[in-house]
Amino acid sequence: MPRASNDWPRPKPKYRVLVEGLPCITYVMSINAPDKMDYVSPQVSGILGYTPSELQSDSALWQKLVHPDDRDGVARKFAEFQKAGGRFALIYRVIARNGDVVWFRNQGLFRQDAANGPIVVEGVIFDISESKRVEEALRRSQNEYRNLSTTSTTPSSS
Repeated sequence: MPRASNDWPRPKPKYRVLVEGLPCITYVMSINAPDKMDYVSPQVSGILGYTPSELQSDSALWQKLVHPDDRDGVARKFAEFQKAGGRFALIYRVIARNGDVVWFRNQGLFRQDAANGPIVVEGVIFDISESKRVEEALRRSQNEYRNLSTTSTTPSSS
């Protein structure tokens, strides 16, 4: 008999320190209740300013947090990954409680529970905001260099 989605256990005590000490968010989400988190690690509070219980009790909150410019693309790609099954990876932006934009790399696995019950997603989310800031700074620097190169090689009209 399939387990109900809210029966997903918290990590066993011996793994809890590991899971809840990693510098990322771990989660379990039932596909039968899209966007409802069955488990969210406490790191979500430090990264987004929302508690695990807020995300677990409000099935629409996660979707609302995805940056409006990314929302449709994330939903489309997630549906494609769900249909294909297996592993997935998505990069998108989320709006934290304080209004900051946080870049996420969300990696996970679609699977069924042991009794062939509802499909669930088990995943890990990394805050890649610093990497994105560095990429953007590098892109700006390269553009400035190109502009300087173009300007300095253009003959002056004197």
